[in-house]
Amino acid sequence: MCAYCGRHSESGTCPDPVCTANRRPRALPPLVVTYRPAERRRRSAAPVLVLVAVLLAAAVYVTTSLTNGHQTDAGIGPSSAAPPITSEETTPGSTGIDRTSSDESLRQATEIDALLGDSGQARRALATALDAVRACDGTGAEDIDRITAQRRKQRDAAVRLKVGALDNGPELKSALVEALTASYDADQAYLAWARRYLAGGCTGPVETDYDYRRGGAHSGTARNSKIVFVALWRPVAAAHGFGDRNADGI
Repeated sequence: MCAYCGRHSESGTCPDPVCTANRRPRALPPLVVTYRPAERRRRSAAPVLVLVAVLLAAAVYVTTSLTNGHQTDAGIGPSSAAPPITSEETTPGSTGIDRTSSDESLRQATEIDALLGDSGQARRALATALDAVRACDGTGAEDIDRITAQRRKQRDAAVRLKVGALDNGPELKSALVEALTASYDADQAYLAWARRYLAGGCTGPVETDYDYRRGGAHSGTARNSKIVFVALWRPVAAAHGFGDRNADGI
């Protein structure tokens, strides 16, 4: 009997050709596999990678622009460089070193020191000239006249001094101008005495003479101003390498 259709069969094979045909396995449809080379896959992914890179670059640019803009507004970006320090912005005696201020301070101190040297020479020359007049030497009066003119120039030079870069500059200048003004007044008084003394044949009082005493009084005023000046000048002179001076030497 056929195990599929139930027909009688001695051999075990179904005599019905239809049954036999139906029991044949059906052929499966062919499997179609599409092959894409690796190179083509990589090429198709390239536009995607390019797009991602462009988006990342744009994000970085926006972030950087915002950051730089904030720094510029705050005054710490590249466009807000600190202005150079000038001599007017540097406090004399501060720990910061500014070349412009240092050079100006040295120049001003040098002018003062030179003026002090000239004043000291005039003072020593005056003492010699007074002794000459006492000895009835007419050249003494001529020397006092010349010294008086020098004192006037020294006083005028002190008035023109620039002292803005020096420690206690205004006080320093004021004391020096007062000292040289008093010295000039003293020289004028001594000159008046010398001319009269010589004209009178070198007779008459000296120490008690009106103009001679007036000259001494102005000299005392000058010395007091010089003492104040020297106290202010010493630290400035030491800072710039100038020698020490005293009231009797200027």
